[in-house]
Amino acid sequence: MVTDPPFNVGFDYGTGYNDRRPIAEYGAWLRTVIAETQRLVRPGGWSFWWMAMRHCHAWHDWFPPGWRIFAAAKNFAQFRPTDIQFSWDPVIFWQNGPGRRHAFAGKRDWHVANNAAAVLRTAEAHWHPCRRPLDTVSYLVSIATEPDDVILDPFAGSGTTLVAAQALGRRAIGVEIEERYCRIAVERLRQQPLPLPEPEPVRQPALMEEDS
Repeated sequence: MVTDPPFNVGFDYGTGYNDRRPIAEYGAWLRTVIAETQRLVRPGGWSFWWMAMRHCHAWHDWFPPGWRIFAAAKNFAQFRPTDIQFSWDPVIFWQNGPGRRHAFAGKRDWHVANNAAAVLRTAEAHWHPCRRPLDTVSYLVSIATEPDDVILDPFAGSGTTLVAAQALGRRAIGVEIEERYCRIAVERLRQQPLPLPEPEPVRQPALMEEDS
């Protein structure tokens, strides 16, 4: 599972969803969503949930035991009137019981997204108010899944997880409540070239030994 749920920080998603609720109410909702979706994750499967650092004090109440933080860093951060510029997003991740331990072999628990280029592409700026960088999502998909896995994103938005999965030859299921975001996701998937199958190795003819 790779997903980016509402953060409860005041984003306007255009769906009528209230993204600024009492923290206890939001936490109860998030725990319910996690429980309902986690039962779909196979044993040993990984779950990645983007979060807002503002609510880090409550993560131990919301997420299953054993969760860790993946740092989704950015090479471009919009300057805000704060003492420190926030240049990375936390992604809470955990494994659904014991399973394939080789998935993260040699991989890092951080990734620096090239989001500077995306900021300059004005068309992408209107896709979604809380877009995720495709290269970071692709990195997560690549290190935690195998080609025959199915990836679930219950908050699909403009389809970034689905695009990453398609490019890497994975199957994916996305759920999104807002129709206009679904249309954007479909268009992005339509424009994405399908991965080509691996070419079969060329068989060399066997050499016959000469008669002595």
